[in-house]
Amino acid sequence: MDKSRRTSYKGFDIYPLVYRFDPAKKWYEHARRPARTYSSSVLICQEGNDPTREPVGVFKVQGNAFDCVAVAMDAAVTTAREIIDRMVDKKVVVGL
Repeated sequence: MDKSRRTSYKGFDIYPLVYRFDPAKKWYEHARRPARTYSSSVLICQEGNDPTREPVGVFKVQGNAFDCVAVAMDAAVTTAREIIDRMVDKKVVVGL
């Protein structure tokens, strides 16, 4: 995991996870699809904790595949902030 991509928000560390998304293509789809697409997830843990050893939450970013790594990372951070806002508003931090 690339820890240099970490950001913090409301007492939580956010680690965007971006990976290549390559769905099966049919022979006629080549011209209509971008060469590379990416999906993303986000790992959330308490601020300052080691994400490889502490309880963490990993959440998939909903939506279509992204055509750029930067856009996929931004979507992951936005998703994490929305999740954290819901948890903090309800004062429920389960497993984190």
